Amino acid sequence: MDATKLHLLFNYFPFAGTVIGPIALIYGTRRRSEKAQKMGLGILILTAILTLAVFGTGEAAGKGSELLIGQVWTNIQGHRASALPAFAVIEANGIFAFFGFINLMRKKALTQWLIIIVLLLSVASVGLTARTANLGRSIHSVNAQ
Repeated sequence: MDATKLHLLFNYFPFAGTVIGPIALIYGTRRRSEKAQKMGLGILILTAILTLAVFGTGEAAGKGSELLIGQVWTNIQGHRASALPAFAVIEANGIFAFFGFINLMRKKALTQWLIIIVLLLSVASVGLTARTANLGRSIHSVNAQ
């Protein structure tokens, strides 16, 4: 399996994780469920790890695209430019989620500021990831024609 197929296989994990993780975290915070909070933070940590694979396979899949011209090249460049900020925000969110998870494992409550940072980064992640995925779809739609 080549890098492009792996990239297409993994590329929905970042979006799904940045939607599901905060929902579980909010639920756990509202219900005071440490288990749900751990689950939400764990999903965000796993999302950050899987995003490394998505970003890496995207870079590998983009090798050779310098030889392309026209609309496909433009779409690839737009997708690549959009992927870097999405990647950075998801990784930052994973780092904050990791610190929150460690706090919970030490039997300490999550601080309000940590929850707010994780939720704000999650909102940013969803928007950036949706934009990047949409630009990625435009690459496929041009190739299919």
